[in-house]
Formats: sequence, structure tokens, C-alpha cells
Amino acid sequence: MNKNILADKLELANFINQVKLKLPWLLLFLFIGLSSGYLVSKYKKQVFSAKATIKIDDKSSNVTDFLAIDMFSESFNQYNKILTEARIISSRTMIEKALEKLPLDVRYYKKGRFSSYELYRKSPINLNLLSASDEITPLEIDLEFKDENHFIISYEKNGIRDTSINLTYNQPFKIFEESYSIDRVYSEPLKSIETDGSYVIKVVDKVKLAQEFAKQLTVTQVEEKVALLSIVYQSSNPLLCKDFVDALVSSYSNVEFELKALAASNTIRFIDERLDQLSSTMNEVEDQITQFKQDKRIIDFESVERIESERLIDLESSKRIAELRILNFNIVENELNQGKKLSEISINAEGNMDPTLNQLITAFNNLKIQKATLGVNFTIDSKKARELDSQIIETINSIRESIKLSKSAVEKEIEYLDSKIEILNSRYNIFPEDQQDYFHLIRDFEVNQKVVSFLMEKKIEASIANASLIPDIQVIDLPILPEEPISISTLNIYLLSVFLSLLIGTSIILIFVFLNDRIYDKVILETTTDIPVLGTLTVSNSNEFESVEEIIGTERTIFKESVNALRTNLRFLPNSSKAQVVSVTSTVSQEGKSFMLINLATSLTLLGKTVVVIDLDMRKPKIQNYFDKDNKKLGASLYLSGKATLEEAVVNSHIPNLDVILSGPIPPNPMELIQSDKFHEMIAKLKENYDYIMIDNPPIGIVADAIFVLKNSDINLFVVRSGFSRIGFLDTAINAKEKNKIPNLYFVLNGVNKTSSGYYKNYSQGYYTDQSPKQGMWFKKS
Repeated sequence: MNKNILADKLELANFINQVKLKLPWLLLFLFIGLSSGYLVSKYKKQVFSAKATIKIDDKSSNVTDFLAIDMFSESFNQYNKILTEARIISSRTMIEKALEKLPLDVRYYKKGRFSSYELYRKSPINLNLLSASDEITPLEIDLEFKDENHFIISYEKNGIRDTSINLTYNQPFKIFEESYSIDRVYSEPLKSIETDGSYVIKVVDKVKLAQEFAKQLTVTQVEEKVALLSIVYQSSNPLLCKDFVDALVSSYSNVEFELKALAASNTIRFIDERLDQLSSTMNEVEDQITQFKQDKRIIDFESVERIESERLIDLESSKRIAELRILNFNIVENELNQGKKLSEISINAEGNMDPTLNQLITAFNNLKIQKATLGVNFTIDSKKARELDSQIIETINSIRESIKLSKSAVEKEIEYLDSKIEILNSRYNIFPEDQQDYFHLIRDFEVNQKVVSFLMEKKIEASIANASLIPDIQVIDLPILPEEPISISTLNIYLLSVFLSLLIGTSIILIFVFLNDRIYDKVILETTTDIPVLGTLTVSNSNEFESVEEIIGTERTIFKESVNALRTNLRFLPNSSKAQVVSVTSTVSQEGKSFMLINLATSLTLLGKTVVVIDLDMRKPKIQNYFDKDNKKLGASLYLSGKATLEEAVVNSHIPNLDVILSGPIPPNPMELIQSDKFHEMIAKLKENYDYIMIDNPPIGIVADAIFVLKNSDINLFVVRSGFSRIGFLDTAINAKEKNKIPNLYFVLNGVNKTSSGYYKNYSQGYYTDQSPKQGMWFKKS
């Protein structure tokens, strides 16, 4: 249990040390973050916001009024009313109406170093349209001043911006089919603006302009169950924000007012048409009465009962008014069949507006408006458009059904009136024919008079209603000119930059450390396997092939001390014979086994020990590079193959007490040579003359040549390179010990950097490459 706790602590310490090594990365990310924050704060466009709040009248004659009553579902509540109005306000048509109120047909921009800013109502220049075709072509003009009165304009034609014109103020010029001129603006607020630098003039596409404004427009309900709408527009120009919201509120209010005025005007127009017809009819009847009196010499006919006459006139008047209603139904049906907006008129017998049919008609008209003013984000095939189409069809069906039922009821009423009229008319049959004819003329005249009086009364009422019309919306808060931007402040930009850079940097470092399976410290070796660690070698400051000079030199270095510590640990190992055979291997190349062996052998000679180094890495020999020798003429391969004597194979180095047997020419069968009797013979002879026989073997993770030598060695050193070797490489050492029964196996951790805060740093710099001896490195490889 204590061992596990210790292992956990060691692993935690190793993790913390790896994180410390990556702290320079964090500083780099912090520098990048602050630099980015500086650029953003310096060159970003500030964003301003203008807001208006309006109240929607609950009694507004709107599609939502009707929907809440009957047609779709009872759950269509006040929220849906407000949502519908919000959609109308943010529609393309409504935005276009608002933009028509603003000077945005031509937009002016001043070019900056990295971006341009709009000169809304503050441009020192003005583009005048002198003549144009039916449709003005959208255009972008670059303008650059040469001096106070001369400038150059350029524009794009056929996809190429190469058309330049030298101009002065008020000089006409032609682009495409339009003629323009540019003049100077001298208004008081613009005197401080100098006409220098570069400008951009845009003749806008109105559809794209509406789309651009729609993207920055937000219309939302202020609170649930409250009939208040918040209209917010954001832009880099504060004055444009205020003006656009003002114009949008005004346009929406005007549209609502126009819809109500249209209904009243339709009613008055309908009444006027009927009055014109009745006036003509009454004139004809009056002429007929006069002529009848002259021809028949009839002065009056008082003998007829006036009570019966008045009843008959009332019945005829009611019938005429009922016929007017039938006429109105027919008008609505015709307009419906032609796909027009429906007239909101329907007069019943009492002279009041028919609320049910008018609600249906209002619903239809508003649905048509919504369909025509869908927001710019909706297409004809969108879900919203399909829903509106479905609602329009259902409303049309409801109108047809309502008209059918209403006409049926009115027709029955007319039938009833006809029956009463017929009964009363029969009572006049007892009179002479002339008197009957005269009575009919008088009755028609009085009936028409009554209908005219009725219509005149309704016209006065409609005129009063029309004159007293007010919009269905109430402006609660008008937009004000924004003074402070809503975009993030400079301080917050820097704080956010620091936070994000630290967050990203820390995340990357932690990911790197967690995913990194390389070995950096002997802690991993001690906690992962039961193979002992004999020692660690730090990074050498010398060239790989000159490191032995550091060992034999008088200067004390960290590297030299680490080699001496390894030498001491080696000497304290159990010694069963006078001469010891020490074999060195690794999992793969570039882990520093040859480097470690040469420096350890050199260190042993400083104690007066005689050492011979044998290079049995015949496939990729390297020992010759440390002594500037040629291994192609003599070496172990020639001796083991019987082509040279041992005396011929042994080469003296420039280091006292250190001899070398190079690999020799690369043989085709190195494993067979190593496992021959000549190998045992060579070892036996060398033991007679040397204290240490140190063998450089090939990596056992690549080839199996070294297994035989390791089994016949007294001490076996398995080299692991810090920052290069992976944890999976340790399986090679474990298998060598457990499966191949390699005796006395020890780890040596090579290339540890202890110059930074006493711990590892810069694992791979100057280490293990197959460069020529003249190329300097910090720490070594094989």
C-alpha cells in the first residue's frame, strides 16, 4: 500500500514537472492573446444600438383578433397577436418603407487603414443623378482626392476594377446607362471634414439594403402577457440607428392607420354609389308623378288609408336595404374570386357593420399583407409561408361559408317582406287602375327617400369615424441617439484575451501532457517495471563524438558527474569474476546506447581499469566515429569469420587503458557469427587482458542479434532516452528479462536535462542524430 502511495506521488510529481516544462508555451499564448486583443480593440468597429417601445392595441382590427375568436384554436392567445405584429414590423416590405424615408439611396464611406466607416448625413461629397434608365444599376465607386478640387474615381466593370476617370466638382460623367456628377457639401456640420484621403460611394440595391438592415433588426415582446414590442437596431453608426428605428415605427404606424382608413373609405364609397343610383331613380319617379297628375288630372288621393300606406312604405324600405346587403355580398364574392383585397363593408338592416363577416374580411386582408411582407429570412417555400397559405385558404372558405349563410338569411327575409307587401298591395285592387298606378309611384318615391335618409345617416357616421381614426399602436419610448457603444469595451477585450489565451494555452498543455507517453524521468521506470535503474546521464554540452574529451578533461560538469555516478553504481554490483562482461542495448536506435557505453568506458579508465569496447552492432556500427577509425579493414566480423586474428582486430584508442574492437565490414550473417564458438573464444582471451569487456549490441526491439550476447554477459544495461523513448518501449526490456531470461538487467536513463530548475528541459536538443562527427549536438545517440 505504501509503495502504491509512493508511486502515485512520484507520478504526480512527474506530471507537475512536465507541466512546468511547458510554461513557456503559456507565455507564448499569452503574448498572442494580448497582441490579438490590441489589434481587435484598435481596429474593430464599435456597435451602437437604438431602441423604441410600442404598445399594440388589443382592440386592433387585426388577423389575430379573428383567430382568437374562432378559426383555428382557443390557444391562439395574446402572445400570437404580438408575434404576428412583430413579424410584420420586421418584414422586408416594412423595412423598405422605412428606408424610403432615409437618405440611403447613395451611401458614403471613408476608407481607413484596415476598414471603412460610413459617413451617414456627414459626407463632404454628394453624388447627383443627372439621368438614368428605367432601373438604376447598383454601383460602387472608389474616390481618391488629388487635391482640394480634383479627384479620381474608379469602378468595377465586367468584373474588373480598371476604369478610372479624372474629375472635378460638378463635372458630369457616365457610368453604365446613368449620368452623374459629384459636388461638394458645404453645410455647417461638415466644415471640419477635410476632403482628403479615399472614399467609397455606393449606389445601393434596395433589396440587398433591406436584407442588410433586417439582419441587425430585432423585434421582440418586452414581457410575456404584455402587449409591448421592443424594436432594436444595431449599427456602427449611432445616428443611423436612431433614424432607422424612428422611420420603422413611423412606417408601421402609417400602415396600420391606412388599413383602418381604407375600411372607412370603402364604406363611404359604397354608400355614395348607392346614393347616386337612388338619386337618379328618385328624379325619374318624381317626373313620372308630375306627368301622371297632368295626364290623369289627379290632384291626390287621400281616400286611401295612410296607415296601410306607411306600413307598405316601411316594408318596401326594408326590402331595399336587404337588397343592398345582397349586393354587398356579391361585391365581396367577386373580389374574392379575383384575388383582390376585400372591401370591409357589410350593412345590415339596423345599419350597423356586420361584425362576423368584417372580422373574416379583416383577417383575410391582414393575412394577404403578411404574405406580401414576409421577412427577408423567409422564402416562398418556407414553413412560415406555407402556414400563411394554409390560413388564407381556411379564411377564404370561412368567408364563402359566412356569405352563403348570410345571403340565405337575407333572401328569406326578402321573401317574408315580399309576402307582406303582396298582402298590402291586394287591398289597393279595389281602386281604379289610375289611382293604383299613382299610389305605386308615390310609394316608390317615399321608399327611395327613406333609403336615401338611411344611407345619408350611415355616411355621416362613417365620415365621423374616418375623421377620428387613430393608429392602433402607441409609442411608449422613442429611440434616442446612442452615446455609448454596446460592443465590448477595450478593457474587457484585454481581459477576455488574457482569459482565452490562458484557457487555450493551459488546455493545450494539459492535452499534450496527458497524451504524451514518452519517458522523461526514472520515476516512470521505477513505477512501471521491477527492473532497477542503475543511473541517469544528463545532457552533454559537447559534440556527441567529442564527449569523451569532457570525461577525461579536468573541468567538472554535470554530465561528467552523472557518468561518474553511473560508474560508481556499476562497480558496486556483485562481481563474480575478475573481468566483467558488460553489454549495452536498447529498444530502437537513437536512444544513446553507443554514446553511454563510450563515456562509461572512458570513465572506468580514469580509475586505472583496462577496458575494451566491442562493436557488435554490425548492421549499423557507430563506435568508429568516436575514435576516427576505419572499420572496413579490421574488426569483429573479420575475426569471428576467421579472416583475422584477435591481435589484428584490437585497435588502440587515443585514451589510455581503452582499446576498441570495431565492427568490421558489414557481414551478411551477423547473428551466425555472434553465436559461433569464436565469440566465446574472443571473450575468454579478452578476460585475460582487460578488467571490463564492454559490448555495444544492436537494439533488441529491432533485431534479435543481441539476445545471445546478453545471456552470456555479466551485466546488461538497457538504455532509455529521456524525452524520446516511449513507455511502450519498456515492454522490450520486460520481455528480455522474463521471456529470454536475460540476467542482471538494469536501466540507464540517458539524456536527462537538469539545468532548468533542477529538472528536465529541452529533451531532444543536441541529441542522437546520424549526423557526421563535425555536426555538434547537445546530447547523444547511437
